[in-house]
Amino acid sequence: MTSRKVRSFLFRLHAWIGLNLSILLLLMLATGTTLVFITEIEAFLHKGMRATSAVTQRSATPGEIYDSVRAAYPDVSTGWIERDKASWIGDATVVFTRWGEEAFVWTDPVTAEVLGSTPRLSGLNPIIRGIHDSLLTGHRLGVLVVSSASVFLLISIITGLISYRRFWRGYFRVPPRHMGTRGWWGGLHRLTVLWALPFLIVITLTGLFYFITTVGVPAGAYPKAAEASERAGRLPPGFSGADLDRAAAAATAAVPELEATLIVLPNRTTDGIKFQGQTDALVAEAKANSVTVDPMTFQVLGAFSAGELGIWPRVTAMIHPLHFGQWGGFTSRVLWLIFGVLSTGAALFGALVYASRVLPPAPSGAAPSPGVTRRIWTGMSPVKWLMVLLIIGTATLGVYRFGPINEKWVRQWVPVQPYEAQLWTRGKLRTGEEIEMRFQFKADDSTHQATVQLGDSTAETVWFEPDGDVLVTTAKLRADDTENRVILTLPGLGTEGTRLIWRLGRPVL
Repeated sequence: MTSRKVRSFLFRLHAWIGLNLSILLLLMLATGTTLVFITEIEAFLHKGMRATSAVTQRSATPGEIYDSVRAAYPDVSTGWIERDKASWIGDATVVFTRWGEEAFVWTDPVTAEVLGSTPRLSGLNPIIRGIHDSLLTGHRLGVLVVSSASVFLLISIITGLISYRRFWRGYFRVPPRHMGTRGWWGGLHRLTVLWALPFLIVITLTGLFYFITTVGVPAGAYPKAAEASERAGRLPPGFSGADLDRAAAAATAAVPELEATLIVLPNRTTDGIKFQGQTDALVAEAKANSVTVDPMTFQVLGAFSAGELGIWPRVTAMIHPLHFGQWGGFTSRVLWLIFGVLSTGAALFGALVYASRVLPPAPSGAAPSPGVTRRIWTGMSPVKWLMVLLIIGTATLGVYRFGPINEKWVRQWVPVQPYEAQLWTRGKLRTGEEIEMRFQFKADDSTHQATVQLGDSTAETVWFEPDGDVLVTTAKLRADDTENRVILTLPGLGTEGTRLIWRLGRPVL
């Protein structure tokens, strides 16, 4: 096969990928580019994320942040604290509510004052990130489909560079307007790809890493810390911000160069507190620099930095910062934004090249005539129907995951109640809005009258009906801005009746 035939074949392969997989490539490039500055975008939209103090240094300690959040919302569980690099954005504390909702509570970086709160699992960030990571499936199959785009992108880069002879001469070649529509879009496609080429190579190689680790190649593992002293709960009784600051001091003593941007509180009774962030090691994610401290004894259970890792774990530590442009701080993120916009445009321009090939001749420099989308669609192979299913499936999953249809019953945990009484809630606790509740308990009666009350609202009468070996009733009660105690009064049980109390807590959002 002659070199001309090889180049012709590679060009057709390049065009086929660019046309038939244009929807997938555009979706991945557009969402990935948006994620580079997603926190800033959300902070622009939500005033409660923005710092109120003039920030020259994030002087609020982790303990002050912890105490401030606990004072505002004493009934939530605290997951972790994230400290953003941007001076005008607050520190984020992830909290878990008793009704099953997760939220960010934002505090001022200087005073630790609570600024506001935003949902963690709904909103712009989780939607865009969910699409980019797994097409909103949250499943390995979705990750496989998304990361497979890197395979096609690699083929497209190689075939494009081979079929475009002496491509290095095109960096400053302005698209020829005198050659009509096809020449214009083709020149613009080549120009944008060439300038974005370093970016495309980096995101393709890092995307291939995500692909092979999804297929089954294990990512590099970081060293594990020793287990902490076992305790009754996630945190020791009476744990406070002063204890968290003491643990932070122990972490700093162990790794003085560590700038902790992520503080992860224990999830299990034998977990330590993890302080993760940046050291002098270049291009590494926060998890690659970590110190774990026992929350009871304040002993260091384990410490490592990216510079001490083996080859494969060190490569793993570099992938996320490289893929999302975090490797060089604000400057690299701006570059990734520019290159991402260029790459997204290049994918679109490539499809327009095909459309211009089948359009009738147009005046010099004229824009494509109406019907471009139809011509692109007609030129695509049957793979286009898979792309349609991809879009419909992603939209359907979005409605399911972020809509009320996905709300589940959550059991409210309390110490053992008389008659094995239980309270389940469904929905989000919001001031002035109703939340659905389900009560059940065991008793000999076939039916039972009771009253139920939420916060300072008027008590309502409910009737329990048999459901198997328990009595069950449901009610919708309106929440307020207090601790929202749920009071169930069963006048017919016991000598003086029975009063059962659950506390949901103050609404976070």
